[in-house]
Amino acid sequence: MLSQLSFIRFGWMWISASLALWITDAAFESLWFDGLSSLALSALVLTLANLTLKPLLMLLSLPFIVMSLGLAIPLINGLVLVLIADFITGFHISGYWMGVAASLVVSFVTFLLALATGQRLMRVQSTVRPGSASAQEPPSTGKGPPHRRRDDSEVIDVEVREKKDSSPP
Repeated sequence: MLSQLSFIRFGWMWISASLALWITDAAFESLWFDGLSSLALSALVLTLANLTLKPLLMLLSLPFIVMSLGLAIPLINGLVLVLIADFITGFHISGYWMGVAASLVVSFVTFLLALATGQRLMRVQSTVRPGSASAQEPPSTGKGPPHRRRDDSEVIDVEVREKKDSSPP
């Protein structure tokens, strides 16, 4: 059963995919739509493919993705976009490499839209390892710079993660 929140999130994904495909259509002459209905249908199929087919393809090609240091991901995205263009009447891509270039633009635009609408929030967190010299020293009195020795045990780990949606799905 789909909750109202997941239905709204799916709607935002469909709208952002539609806008991204429209911007990509404007950016490239080798990708075009015959009309607004083919654009909307392509965005719907792209959203469904991103939710179902793409994770499966990523899992199956995980060794290739790891060996290429992630450079295979745009190739997979391009393949998905070309398959959608073959499936939808009125959506045209001139070739596979055009699909890869278009998928890069679509990914970038949807990322920017997700940031702008608050669907993807970034959080930076820094921690000091317990047992390091800086964690054991008393706070400074404020009279000049602290006099500490530098050694290799002082390590500050910085971690950047996507902020998870706190509301239930």
